[in-house]
Amino acid sequence: MVRKCLSGLIAGAGLFLISSSVIPAWTQTPPAETFQPGPWQPVARVNPRQPISIKIINRTAIPIEYILTTQTGFRRLSPGQTAQLSNFSLPAYLNINPTRDRTAITYRVSVLEKTNAVTVEVYPAGSVGLHSINIDQTGAIYVY
Repeated sequence: MVRKCLSGLIAGAGLFLISSSVIPAWTQTPPAETFQPGPWQPVARVNPRQPISIKIINRTAIPIEYILTTQTGFRRLSPGQTAQLSNFSLPAYLNINPTRDRTAITYRVSVLEKTNAVTVEVYPAGSVGLHSINIDQTGAIYVY
């Protein structure tokens, strides 16, 4: 019994170490009063009571596809191009995918508070990539 519990504990610790090294540790600037370091913290915030816009900039060498899940159909964005999204409700889910297999992407997300504008810059990544951005009903922006 003790051996079974110990092996489960070791397996769980190994899984935690593997997942910790794969999931990026995002931080929010400036930090919220409730901010605790860890992978599931918002990277930025918008004011959910004002109109929100999202600007996507493709900084990769390949086309990407994106979709705001409240809209229909993927749209393509060539390298160096920019797309603008607006007039959507929260929660909003933005999915961005590389058009080539075995290509990973990552994001740099920033918010211009004065205009409630979100900028998502898409970059090539190492072996682990990101695919989704969520703006929840409170205005918190999560990347995963």
